[in-house]
Amino acid sequence: MTVGKTCEPTTLTQDEDEARKKITSILAKAQPVILLDNIRTGLDSSQLASALTAETWSDRILGQTRMIDLPNRATWIVTANNPHLSLEIARRCVRVRLDAKTDRPWARTGFKHSPLREWTKTNRVRLVRAVLVLVRAWLAAGRPPGKRTLGSFESWAAVVGGILEHAEIPGFLHDTEEL
Repeated sequence: MTVGKTCEPTTLTQDEDEARKKITSILAKAQPVILLDNIRTGLDSSQLASALTAETWSDRILGQTRMIDLPNRATWIVTANNPHLSLEIARRCVRVRLDAKTDRPWARTGFKHSPLREWTKTNRVRLVRAVLVLVRAWLAAGRPPGKRTLGSFESWAAVVGGILEHAEIPGFLHDTEEL
């Protein structure tokens, strides 16, 4: 919902050559958010690891001998249940851990905002405004950088960490060693 519509989920194969082709196809769509959904066994892909840190992704166009260069400005999101991540993937990740405290989270009821997708569509303006207020407060404070960093994502960590620290929201990048 960050861009006003839901992102299109996709999966990623364990075959490295197919993963490379899939990444190229995904980046060719120039989506701002890429969702790799329902990773079942884990992630151990040198192609994905490379894509996560590449500002420009280069690959051969299928069926041709020429190369294509694609900008990679997307936010990559992966959903999984306790996945095993290779070290090269783990070091490029920020984990968001949700614990429903139940064995059957899909059967829960009584949510504060239900259905959530409709609520976010209805309240999108308020949600975006709230984020912009946090960013503006950080800017007015002189853009103090965050104290934690993430290799290959230093600028991002300084900005996001700075915004969260200024807003007194704890925990940013505190579990990177655990991941």
